[in-house]
Amino acid sequence: MHQEKIINTLRDEAKRQLVLLKKLLEKTRDSDVLSLPSAEGSRATLDTESLPKILEILDGEMSKLEHLDMVLAVVGTMKAGKSTTINAIVGSEILPNRPRPMTALPTLIRHTKGVTKPRLIFEHVNPINLHIEDLHRAIYEEKSIDPLQLNKLESDPDMKDLLCSIKNKKPFTSVHEGEDAIFHFLKGLNDLVRLSAQVQVDFPFESYAVIDSMPVIEIEFSHLRNLDVAQGRLTLLDTPGPNEAGQSHLRVMLKDQLKKASAVLVVLDYAQFKSDADAEVRKNILEISKTVKDRIFILVNKFDECDRNGDSKEAVQKRVAEAFSEGGVGEKHIYPVSSKFGYLASRARNEIQRNGRLPMPEKEPWVEDFAKDALGRSTWRKQIENLETIREAADHLWQESGFAVPMEKVIVAAYKNAALEALRSAASKLAKHAEDASDFLKARSGALRKSAQEVSNHIDKLQKKVEKISEIERLVKESVESTLSDSKVGVASSAKKAEEKLTKNIDLYFKEGKKIEREQQKNKVTAKKKSNPIGTIFVGREKDSSQESGQVVDFDPKNPKIIFSNKESAHDLLEKIELSISKSFSDAEEDLMNSIQKEIEYLDKNFKGHQNDATRLFKSIKKDVGGFEIAIKLPSVNKISLGVSIPDLIRDGIEEKTKSVTRQRRSSSAWGTVCRWFNTDDWGWESYKASENYYEIDIDKIKESTEKGLAVIFNSALKSMEDEVYPKLHQSTDAFFSEFRKKVEHIRADLIEGLKDQSRSKEAQATLVDQFQYLIKEISGLLEDGKTLEAEAERLRKGEGFIAVAKAEVV
Repeated sequence: MHQEKIINTLRDEAKRQLVLLKKLLEKTRDSDVLSLPSAEGSRATLDTESLPKILEILDGEMSKLEHLDMVLAVVGTMKAGKSTTINAIVGSEILPNRPRPMTALPTLIRHTKGVTKPRLIFEHVNPINLHIEDLHRAIYEEKSIDPLQLNKLESDPDMKDLLCSIKNKKPFTSVHEGEDAIFHFLKGLNDLVRLSAQVQVDFPFESYAVIDSMPVIEIEFSHLRNLDVAQGRLTLLDTPGPNEAGQSHLRVMLKDQLKKASAVLVVLDYAQFKSDADAEVRKNILEISKTVKDRIFILVNKFDECDRNGDSKEAVQKRVAEAFSEGGVGEKHIYPVSSKFGYLASRARNEIQRNGRLPMPEKEPWVEDFAKDALGRSTWRKQIENLETIREAADHLWQESGFAVPMEKVIVAAYKNAALEALRSAASKLAKHAEDASDFLKARSGALRKSAQEVSNHIDKLQKKVEKISEIERLVKESVESTLSDSKVGVASSAKKAEEKLTKNIDLYFKEGKKIEREQQKNKVTAKKKSNPIGTIFVGREKDSSQESGQVVDFDPKNPKIIFSNKESAHDLLEKIELSISKSFSDAEEDLMNSIQKEIEYLDKNFKGHQNDATRLFKSIKKDVGGFEIAIKLPSVNKISLGVSIPDLIRDGIEEKTKSVTRQRRSSSAWGTVCRWFNTDDWGWESYKASENYYEIDIDKIKESTEKGLAVIFNSALKSMEDEVYPKLHQSTDAFFSEFRKKVEHIRADLIEGLKDQSRSKEAQATLVDQFQYLIKEISGLLEDGKTLEAEAERLRKGEGFIAVAKAEVV
């Protein structure tokens, strides 16, 4: 409840800032200072095309804050499996799978508790119906379409019904219930877009620029059914693909919708990765990466088509991460999946939970598709009636699909934290657009305070500084490569020494059987805690301060096979061995961590030398045109360790065995019964064979397993450096210079527009100066408030008050 109050307070503050920023931008728009977008060269920070779109984004954020909507945009190329992916998430066939494009208009799919029969609500339907009247007039009254073309359209089964509706001016209705009704509505809407393009009547896309105006499908997501109701709402945004039917307007629409989303889920085709269409998606994602930040996730679909000669899951993650490296999308946000398997398994599980059975395959064709994939093409008919077999097969297919992890880490997490993510989305966009507006106004105001010649000189200087950025970038990259090369040698050398030392200690342990203690170091100096620009690299285990300094015998190495009559005693010895081995591994981690920390500091020192060059360039530009700041940040990586589990290493060292023993018992004969009556010690007994369990610990097996572990763990540590630390340093460098160059080019374009202000009358210039000063003053305060809001939202996410995402049971 405390968390909810904090979020509601921050939401009110975000709304206030959105209203104020929008008013200031509207005043900027109305002040006659915006230029048309330049067809050549760099564009101004704000122009007549970009500013209206920014206002739309702010309207969208205001709308999302009303209900604390977390909008997850789903984007992918045609045939990548975007609709199937959404159906897998929902657990029903909400969006039809169809060879032709089905998302000509963005559609929202909202998780709505208790709604088991999907319903589509399209309140803003009037522009569509007015458009139908325009089409009727063009086709049947003005007859602007060629009769042959009309006959061809009427022969198309998809177009025939639509043309009949247009001829009769039949309007679209605003509510549609059930999967079939939704299918026909979406099909009709998309066919309407296609028809409009063919008869050259502009479709009213501009009427659907904000989220509130789009069609909404309400349905309970099956995987969220059993979760508690969260603050805020989770909504998927089905976006048009950039390559759908060659419709160029969809590219613009896709870019606009991505800028308005809270987070993005990208669906790529495993077989078509790095196609031209995928390149378009990558470009759009990279453009919004600064605002969306850590809220970009990628599903690599059709991974089930990968054969034994194809890439591994890890290789695919690495390859995709490299393609999206500039946007900061790491391997942990990339999931190879099969959307087809995910959808079929999800729908089957949903049907079983709701209805206790699957529909008949004759009535629902998807059931046969599911059964063939889950039970086998030749055996599914024999097993389709067995409910328990079906349930197990559906669970297995769900795991095979690869959807279980992204469902928990992306969808469930987004739902549980919808309110917070809606707030973070609004805060980041507020901060970005306020900063851009401030830079624009400062550049234009500064240009008016100087002579035309001075402004021209500054424009020339900025062009030279753009070239200077390229030179500094080249030097930095050369330095990074050289430094990384030295660092790799240093880390490899340290790893080899640590490995040799660890091998020696482990070997000695198994020779003597004595508990391993930390080698006492003379003149040991406790290292001061230093800030690590790349974060903690290795996590060492805590030392057991209760252990005595003397050596304790764990086992007798002369008797490597130790027998125990009960399991508890055997496990007691294993725990002692585990503690000793863990101690040695922990010490090796600490040694290697210290060596790597030195290499990181070496990297940092060398990088900062060139950072100073960039900083001096910053100051020079700031002096010329007014301030802006972009910080160079070294990468922050996740914690990594030697990656070894001691219990796994010694698990095979204990073995339960059975031996045959001879025991005595009373004879079951009459004589035995008499002897039992008299309780005799020697009469009436007989011998018999019995089995007895015992436990054997094989020290040699444990030693062999530990040595095998030693052979791979240091390679694992070095691989973590190669896969995580070094690539992120490259990414950080590339992203910094890309942003730096883009910013300088924007300001140069702003100054070029400022130079045009010099041609205005003195009176008009004076008025502009007053307007700019007022706007700069107001936006400066707003910019400060926006950054505070963004920092507070981040604080909630990382620390106190954050809605922790539990490992929920995903249904």
